[in-house]
Amino acid sequence: MAGQRRAVVTAAHLPLRPLWLCRACAAPWPCAPARLGLLREYAGERVALLVYLGGMLHDAAGELHRLNPHDGPAPDQLYARFLGWATVRRSGPAPPGCPMRETGTRALIYEGQRDGTDGLGTKRDARRHRHDAPGHPVSGGRPGRGPTEASGQPTTPTQAPVDAPPAPAPRQPDPAVDSRFALPPAADERSTLDTFLDFQRDALVRKCAGLTDEQLRLRPVPSSGLSLIGLIRHLATVERWYFQAVIAEAFPGDLYDLTDDPDAPFTDIAAATGAETFAAWRAEVAVSQRIAAERPLDAIGRSPGTGNARSLRWVLTHMIDEYARHLGHADILREAIDGRTGE
Repeated sequence: MAGQRRAVVTAAHLPLRPLWLCRACAAPWPCAPARLGLLREYAGERVALLVYLGGMLHDAAGELHRLNPHDGPAPDQLYARFLGWATVRRSGPAPPGCPMRETGTRALIYEGQRDGTDGLGTKRDARRHRHDAPGHPVSGGRPGRGPTEASGQPTTPTQAPVDAPPAPAPRQPDPAVDSRFALPPAADERSTLDTFLDFQRDALVRKCAGLTDEQLRLRPVPSSGLSLIGLIRHLATVERWYFQAVIAEAFPGDLYDLTDDPDAPFTDIAAATGAETFAAWRAEVAVSQRIAAERPLDAIGRSPGTGNARSLRWVLTHMIDEYARHLGHADILREAIDGRTGE
């Protein structure tokens, strides 16, 4: 029964893709229980384990990059996460019958072969001191510090992983593609707000690029009434409201007829086309940019009807938030339409 329970626990620690988090404990996969399970499964077959982990690393690198092209895990971090913990490290004389000494999690396998356990503490009291060792993944110590010797002091690896390739330089965002990373370190507040908002606006265009009118009108998520063309129409109305109605205090009226349906920008899309919808949105963006350029960040406007005061600084910050939220919706919609991901 104990073996069966351990098997169930190990089996539950599987990766949730494309986030690459553990389905059971939500830790970055492979988590400590997953590593222990893999070490047991591939005991005595280190090359096969590394081949398997290399394939998983390849998949994770691609999927995590598509989720976050600019701030995803660096290559050296991914290597340590997927392969570094399983590679062989030299640390002192090799034990009898073993060509090299290993430290970290994998050392448990050789230690187990020497003392009659399976290295994971499945029999005898040896499991207690192994699981309490500073380097053991299930203990409170840092993973990878190595097993504790009889002296009570943890061993210290003296050499880099034998099979580890040189770590490539961390990937840097391309300023030619992403204007946010072209900002100088000491960019002023106005430049930062304008750049981030314009990036979000451009991202909306990229999210819809290459789709037909029919695809833009699709509502591909069964539990939601959202469509890409509805998001564009909604954001056009938000541009008009905050910059013309609030900041300029010169509201020209609603962009779409809201008499019978306040959600008409989202719902009344049967005859909407991508060309006319984007033309209307671009016209609103141009007016917004002109109004913002004519005023300092401390400029105050008031909402029609309520009279609530808002500064231009607040409006620019809110618009970045507004676009970012709906671009998350657009990510899901676009992937559901044709599988395309990324910014």
